[in-house]
Amino acid sequence: MATAYDNWKQTAPDDRSDDDRVPETVEALRADPAMVREADEWAWGDQSAEHYNGVESALADLHDVEPAKLLGSDLLARLYRLAKVHGDARTERLTHMAQARVAQQDAEAAEIAASRACMAFDQSLAA
Repeated sequence: MATAYDNWKQTAPDDRSDDDRVPETVEALRADPAMVREADEWAWGDQSAEHYNGVESALADLHDVEPAKLLGSDLLARLYRLAKVHGDARTERLTHMAQARVAQQDAEAAEIAASRACMAFDQSLAA
């Protein structure tokens, strides 16, 4: 007869730790444009006014640079520094979203396991 542990083990979605599952979930979320948009929406407006002024200035400067002169320029380096702040904020939010998703999956698996354990117990009593 199956024990409650056996039933739980059959429904466990993944034996890996959250440390393994969360980064994979972040990458899955990063591949989904809707999830990226949601993460970006959470981070909109979080930077300082000085940062946003720097972004606007860099974009205006970009307008005045010929594409052929952009590679290796100080402007391109400045744009990457500004973009890094936004990329880090996106990654942080995607990580929070992934942690929530993994926790939800674990909770659902535990609920299914508990239900199956109760059914197995009920069947054992009926036998």
